[in-house]
Amino acid sequence: MTNIRKPIIVATVRPQFNDFDDMENINELIKCGIYSFRFNISKFNDINQLSKYLDYLQSVRKHFGDQITITIDTPFPGKKPRLYFDKEYIHIDNNEEILLNSSKRSIKAGEIYIHIEKIGCKLEEGQKAYYSDGEGEFIVQKILDNEKVVLKSLNSFVLYSNKSLYFGYIDYNYSISQEIVNKILNLEPDNVAFSFIDNYNMILKIKESFKNDCINYISKIETATSVKNLRSILCESDIMIGRGDLFHSIDYCNLYNIQRRIANMAHESNSKLYIATGIMSSLLNTNSIPQLCWGD
Repeated sequence: MTNIRKPIIVATVRPQFNDFDDMENINELIKCGIYSFRFNISKFNDINQLSKYLDYLQSVRKHFGDQITITIDTPFPGKKPRLYFDKEYIHIDNNEEILLNSSKRSIKAGEIYIHIEKIGCKLEEGQKAYYSDGEGEFIVQKILDNEKVVLKSLNSFVLYSNKSLYFGYIDYNYSISQEIVNKILNLEPDNVAFSFIDNYNMILKIKESFKNDCINYISKIETATSVKNLRSILCESDIMIGRGDLFHSIDYCNLYNIQRRIANMAHESNSKLYIATGIMSSLLNTNSIPQLCWGD
């Protein structure tokens, strides 16, 4: 008889500095029987802002203690480029053009800042780029210079600030601030998740930075390469399937089968498997995946 593990719901808490709002939300979720929480720190592009948020999470840990389990989801070692502008959101029409600028020094009204160096050197005209989990699809219309590019939308959608743009580029950085490492460790998190882990050596390098055997490490499986190297990754950590990013680098009609294969391998190695579910709502709004490929 197959031993089926009981699934646990992990609730994601949006980053914010108003502890009253978060405390109230967490209390309400606890009443519903949810005791596991994920705090995503990947959306901070300012080290001081991130440091303040980690200080705030100390108050969350102090308030709830061992009543809840805490997972810190980090942008280490891989981070996606993110878009920033001076509004909460922008309505994008089909065939609308937008101007991206990767230089904060020369940003002008109406332009969208992308947190990446020299965007013009990393794209080609005619290349496609996907907003968030695929809700929006662009084509590179024109490269103006090293810092500015024009994108043309291929569908209508709502563009939110602080969301990612995927075009095959991931910014890898192993030089993690020791201050940030210490603040994460001081939280005594139950789990720490690491983004875009492609192989065994990546998770070993991360462990060298954190030097802590008391926390549980989670490797996020978000690329075809990480699926290929999954067995070795499972030797060093538990795993999380980041389906929103994974479907960009695989045959998305085969996403369900790949997910099943990952689950079987995690079960065989007696490792915990976490599945990010945000893509399920995103798929309703995407035009980049044929409906015949949908499945969950």
